[in-house]
Amino acid sequence: MANDPVTRLLGEAGRRKVEESIRAAETRTSGEIVVMVVESSARYRHQAMVGALLSSMALSVASAHFLGGDGMWAFLSLFVPLFVAFHELLVRMPSLRRLLARKAEMEEAVGRASLAAFYEKGITGTEGRTGVLIYISLFERMVRVVADRGINDKVDEGAWTGVVEGIVRGIRGADAAGALSAAVEQCGRLLESHFPIQSGDRNELSDRIRS
Repeated sequence: MANDPVTRLLGEAGRRKVEESIRAAETRTSGEIVVMVVESSARYRHQAMVGALLSSMALSVASAHFLGGDGMWAFLSLFVPLFVAFHELLVRMPSLRRLLARKAEMEEAVGRASLAAFYEKGITGTEGRTGVLIYISLFERMVRVVADRGINDKVDEGAWTGVVEGIVRGIRGADAAGALSAAVEQCGRLLESHFPIQSGDRNELSDRIRS
């Protein structure tokens, strides 16, 4: 589907490429790698409301003064339709709404959502607690790597910084599929050094990209 965030970011060929990278990486490690791409990690309704309120109020005051209107009714006759129009515009255009969201708010939202997804998708239920989630949130233009307890006991948290930076660079350079495939391979190498493939190991989680 065209509105699917995975398809919009990677395309069908890119999706297949990344999923093949996941399968290849997991032939060398008992760890499980999951990739997830979401449209947004929060609704940011407050930003749309505040943006519409401030924009419509400023334009209503200026218009009422220019048109010679006087009193509250003149102001409200302009403010109400403008507020509705601006709010609808901000809701429908994420790029405008994003300008009103503070970076700290977006970081917090992505952190919460990635951790929630880690549990909701069952990544924490793998044998040996060796699941890792690569989480990409398009609206915020942010990437998070969430690793389970078994991995965190052996892999330093800073090891994932290069993985995140590589994906961000690839998305900005219009090569999201290539960058994500490389990131999966990098995760596979990190996991392989601590969790090599074992006899009888099974694929516990689907290799398909989640959304």
